[in-house]
Formats: sequence, C-alpha cells, structure tokens
Amino acid sequence: MQTERARCIVEGADPFAIPYEIRDADISGLLLCMHANGVKSFYVDLTRGVHVRLGRYPVMTIKEARSQANAGTSELPPSKLKVTTFGGFIRDRYAPRYTVERKTGRRNLAASEKQFGELCKKALADVTP
Repeated sequence: MQTERARCIVEGADPFAIPYEIRDADISGLLLCMHANGVKSFYVDLTRGVHVRLGRYPVMTIKEARSQANAGTSELPPSKLKVTTFGGFIRDRYAPRYTVERKTGRRNLAASEKQFGELCKKALADVTP
C-alpha cells in the first residue's frame, strides 16, 4: 500500500521553474529531485547538503531506490561518491583505471604519491586553477 502511494506521488510530481525535493517518509535520506526540465532522479543524502544520485525515475523504481538507500553508501561504487581532496581523486578515480591500463601503473602511482604528497591533503578546488 505504501509503495503504491509513493508511486502515485512520484508520478504526479510536476516540474516548476526551480528544482525541488520530495523526501521519502519511510527511508531516511532518500529523496526524489524534480528538476525544472521534468527529469525525476532519486538521491541519497550522505550528509547535510551532500547528495549522491542513485538513478532516474522510471528507469530506477521506488523499490530499487529504497533498497539502495537502505544498503547505505558501502554499496555505492566509488564513482558515485564525491571526491573532495586531490589524494581522494587519485586513489578513487584515477588509480583504478591507470593500474589496469599501464604496465608500470602501480610503480608510477607510488612515485607520484612521493612527489606530490603535500597536494594529496589539499582540497581538489585548491589544486585546480
């Protein structure tokens, strides 16, 4: 019954000039963002103001969004998590692909870490011009 009511709410959401959020009554942190262009996307709230996109409605159902939100961020791939530091970017986004594509990937990453160790602690916004 509750899933049916939630489905009706999601399907009945109309776009406005600015995006708005509809929070789930059962799952804490799960929300539906209704964008101005009519796109409906499910997000999970990691911390206040930090959302991770789970998927678009109707490709992702309410049931799937709820199960992913219940599983928590441990089930989310690193590409879905927000990277805040230069070291986090290298570790979570760059290194996995680089080590697979390059024969000397691990060795080069270790050398880069030694060379740019101070940058690894800085916020990503402070490193980029």
